[in-house]
Amino acid sequence: MNVLELIKKINFPNYITSDKRAITRSLREITLRLRDSYYHSSPKRNTVYSTPFGGSISDSIGPWPEFILRGLPCQKSKKGCCTPCFYSRMPQVNLPEEDIYKSLIKQTKYILDNFNKLVLDNQKGVVTFEAGINPISFVLTPTGSFFDQFEFPTKIRNQILKLLINYSKKINRNFALHIETHAEHFLRASSLELTTEFNSTIHLLKGLNSKILFGFESINNLVRNILYNKHLDIDTFENAVELAKSKGFGVGAFVFIGINPLTDVEVIADAIHTLNYLKDKDISPILMFHNVQPYTIQELLYIYHAHKMLEPRTLLEIIYYLLKLFPDDNKKLIDPWLIADPIGGPPPPQYHIFNSGNKITCEKCSKLIHSSIVQLRKTRNRSEFFKTYYELLNCECSEKYFGLLENQTRYNNELLQRTKDMVGFAERRLDDYINVIRPIINPAETYDQFNEAYELKVEESINRLALLKADLLCYGLRVEGSLQKELMSYNSYIHEAGFVHAAHFFINGHLVNTCIEESFCKNSPYILRKNNDNYEIARENISLNECKVLKIPSWCHEIISGIKIGDILRPHNKNVLSGMTKTSCYYFQTNEQCKFCSLGPLQSNKTIKPEIVAQAALRAYENNNKYELSLSGGTAETPDRTAEYFSEISQIIREKCDMRISVELVPPDNFSYIDKLYSSGVNAIIMNIEIWPDDLRSFFCPGKSKISKEYYLESIQYAISKFGKGQVASVLIAGLQSKEQIIEGCNIIIDYDAIPTIIPFKPFNDCQLNNFTVTNSHDLMEIYACVSKLLNRKKLSPSMQPGCTGCGGCSLENI
Repeated sequence: MNVLELIKKINFPNYITSDKRAITRSLREITLRLRDSYYHSSPKRNTVYSTPFGGSISDSIGPWPEFILRGLPCQKSKKGCCTPCFYSRMPQVNLPEEDIYKSLIKQTKYILDNFNKLVLDNQKGVVTFEAGINPISFVLTPTGSFFDQFEFPTKIRNQILKLLINYSKKINRNFALHIETHAEHFLRASSLELTTEFNSTIHLLKGLNSKILFGFESINNLVRNILYNKHLDIDTFENAVELAKSKGFGVGAFVFIGINPLTDVEVIADAIHTLNYLKDKDISPILMFHNVQPYTIQELLYIYHAHKMLEPRTLLEIIYYLLKLFPDDNKKLIDPWLIADPIGGPPPPQYHIFNSGNKITCEKCSKLIHSSIVQLRKTRNRSEFFKTYYELLNCECSEKYFGLLENQTRYNNELLQRTKDMVGFAERRLDDYINVIRPIINPAETYDQFNEAYELKVEESINRLALLKADLLCYGLRVEGSLQKELMSYNSYIHEAGFVHAAHFFINGHLVNTCIEESFCKNSPYILRKNNDNYEIARENISLNECKVLKIPSWCHEIISGIKIGDILRPHNKNVLSGMTKTSCYYFQTNEQCKFCSLGPLQSNKTIKPEIVAQAALRAYENNNKYELSLSGGTAETPDRTAEYFSEISQIIREKCDMRISVELVPPDNFSYIDKLYSSGVNAIIMNIEIWPDDLRSFFCPGKSKISKEYYLESIQYAISKFGKGQVASVLIAGLQSKEQIIEGCNIIIDYDAIPTIIPFKPFNDCQLNNFTVTNSHDLMEIYACVSKLLNRKKLSPSMQPGCTGCGGCSLENI
C-alpha cells in the first residue's frame, strides 16, 4: 500500500473561531492546573544547581550531547503552552534571579572542566560541515529559550558564549554549537535589545559555527496551536527563520511526531505535510517523538486508557519519507535532518511507543525498528536503514499495520469530535489525577530524576528469579491457543479471575501465582508456551524459565453436602489450602466497597456452613497431613467481623486434627473476638491495612477506612500478644500509594513483630479500578529490597506463619 496515496484521504478540519478559542482555552487551563499541581506539591530548591541536565545521546537531538542549563523555568510553559513538554517540571530554585543567572555560568564551567568525559567522549556521530573540518558538536540551551531575555539575559548569554570560544581556541578545535529558541524571542531580541548587544551575541554565535533551532512542531494550525498548544503563528516563525538566515546561520525546526488524539494515519499525514513545507523553505527538520511525561495531559489519558500510543511502524514510515525527501548535503550550514531518541525524552519516559501494549507491530519488528533508528542517528547510513525498511515489509504485521491505516482514514472526519471528547474526558478526570493518582505515583517531587541516583535502589545481587516473579505478579501471563484448554486438565479452576484465584506455577521450585484471565494480561510481555513436553515462560520469543503447573488433586472433585470440595477450598500451593467461603461483603451493600476489590460478582453466593468447610478441610488433610488452611472473605456488618464464623470452623477442625489455620478479617469491634479465634485453635491472623496514608485510604476504601488505621495497629499489637511474634500479618498494596508510604507502614508493622505482605495492585476486570495502570515491577522490587532488610533486622520471616503469608505465591518476601 502506498502511504502517500493513503494520506490524500486525510483532511484536518478548520475550526470556527469560537470552537478554536474554546478548545484552546480548555487545553491551556488543564495544562496550567497540571503544572500548578506539580509546583504546588514539589518543594522549592534552596540551592542553585552546579551541573546541567542531560549529556548522553539519549537526551539529545543528534549523535552528540545536549546540555540544559538549569535556571528559571520556561516562560511559555508557565503560561500553559506545549502540553507534552517535560521542561515544565524543571525544579524551581527559591533564590534571587541574580544567583540563578550566576549558576548558569557555573554549570557551563562544569561542562568545560569535564569536557573530555561529557562532550568529546559523547561524539557518537558526524555533523554536516565544510570539507576538511571535524567540529565538536553539542547543544547548550536554557530550559526554555536561548533568546528569552528573562530566562537568559544578554549579559549572561554572551559571557557563556565567550567561555566556549576561549575553550575552543585553547584546545584548537572548532565547535558546532546548536542552540534552541522560540521564534518570538529571537525576533524580540533583535528589536528590543540594543543593536550592539544583539550583534555581539550573533558575532559570538558565528564564532562557534552555531545552528539555530526553532520550536515549530507542525505546519498544521490545529496540531500546532490547539493540540500542542504552541501559541505560534506561521508569520512569526517564518520571519524568525528569515532573520536567522540573513545573519548566515543554518536553521532547523522541531517536528513533533504524535499528539492526542491523532491516529497513526493522521500523524503520518501531519508529518509529511510539515516535512514538505520545511523542504520548500530550506529548513532542516528535527524529529521529536511522542512519549508520556508526568503532570501532562498525555499521562492522564494514558493512565486511564484513553489514549493509544503510536505504532512503531508509524515512526518507520515517517523516517523513510524523511530520508527520501532530504538528501545528504555537506555544503549546507546544518545537517539536512536530525532525529531525537526514538523513545522520547529527556528524561527517558516510563511509557513510550516501544513499550506500550496493544501494538499491531510485533515485538520482533518493534525491536528492529528501534535499533535501526538508533543506528541511523549515529551512522547516518541511509542504505542500511532502507535495507531494514524493506525487510520489515515482509513480516505479516506489516499487512495488519497498513490495514489499520486504511481503517483509520474512515474516522478522519471525526477528529473535531474526538478532540472535544478528549478535552471533556481530561476535565472530568483532572481532579482525581491531581489529588489521587499523582500523589500515588509520586507524592512530592524530590528532584530524583534530575540527580545522580534514587534513594531506594534494588541491590544488584537480587536474583533473576525475583525479577521475573515481580514482573509476572504485576503484568500477568499470556496463555494462548490450545494451551488454555490443556491447562484445564491440570486445574479445572485455572481460568478463574479475581484477586484470590490465579494460575499457580512453580519456577525453580518457587510458587508464582500470576493472573492469566484478566484483561490487563493481554498486554503482558510474558507468554506461556510448550517446548516438547515441558512448559516454559518466554519474553520476546526468548525462553526464560521452565515452569510446572500446580495440579489439582482428585479429592477436589468429590462432593460434600451437594458441593464440590474444590468450590469450597483448594490448594494454592503444595501444602496450603485456600478458601473464600463467605464472599458477601457489607461494604458492597452500602456501595462503599474497596475500589480494588473484585468480589462484586460473588455477592449473591451463599455463605458455606462452618461444618461443611471443616469437613472439606479434613477430607483434604486425609490426603496430605502437611496442609495448612487459609480462610478469608468479605467483611461482615456484625461486631465480630466474621471471627465467630472462622472460630466455629477452626474448633471443628481442631477436634479432629492439628492442621495449622490462618484467618483473614478486618479487626473485630472488640478484642474478645481475637481471644475467641485464638482459643478455637486458629494459629495466625491477617488484618490488612492495605492503604497506609489516611487520605488515600478514604478514597480507595470508603467503607473499610471508617475503621481507623490506629485501631488496626492496636488490634495487630494485641493479636501479637496472643498469637506470638510473626503470627500476625497485614497486606499493603503497591501501585496505589508511593514506595515511601509503604515502607513507612512496613517499619511500624514490623516494629510490632508483625509481618507486612506487599501485594502489587492489579486492575481486575470486576473492580472499580479496572482501567487503572498496572503496578510498576521496578517499584515493587525497590520496596521488597527495603522490606527484606527490615524483616531481617527483627529476625522475622513470612515462612514463620502458616497459610497465606507463609505461602508467598502472591508476593516476593519469601525469595
